[in-house]
Amino acid sequence: MATNYRVKGSTLNTKLSYVRDRFGDEAEARLRARFEDRDLFPFLDADWYPYSLYVAVLEAIAEAHFGGDVSGLVDVGEYSAEQSLSNTYQAFVRGDAFPEFLGRIAALHRLFYSHGRMEARLRNDRDGCEILHIDKPEVAEADLYVALGFYLRAAKLHGLESVSGSFTREPNGARFKVTWHPDPTWHPDPG
Repeated sequence: MATNYRVKGSTLNTKLSYVRDRFGDEAEARLRARFEDRDLFPFLDADWYPYSLYVAVLEAIAEAHFGGDVSGLVDVGEYSAEQSLSNTYQAFVRGDAFPEFLGRIAALHRLFYSHGRMEARLRNDRDGCEILHIDKPEVAEADLYVALGFYLRAAKLHGLESVSGSFTREPNGARFKVTWHPDPTWHPDPG
């Protein structure tokens, strides 16, 4: 495993905000206390932190608030999408369709993870897509649930209905499948 795989501090700060907003100040204080001995706080948004620390924070959230079930972290991902795409990274949501958004989020991915890349492939019927995480030195299930939640909420922010999704691990990455209710306003390009 690569020891230099890192995430941005803003990614960690969003998780602390999630705990505070959903479960209160005391819950955030308890989460911070679990990592006190590492002399990490405050997380600086622009600094890089070990991916293993990020996973440990996610797993601590799952343990404290979801009975250890990391699938509950989908809610953390939805919160992250809501926060980032409604504020700092609002430019990525330009009022166009979700498929066009998918074409732009690869750059967003590179802002938060030091390694790996992301590709999105729209299904021919335009009622779903595959999102690939490729060349990742480490893949943690907790992180994948957060990513799934992010993609689901991003689709909803684009006005899509009946959004659902899943993921499978792949060598050095993962494959996400996201589907949604057909967009009745979309028509194929006649050209």
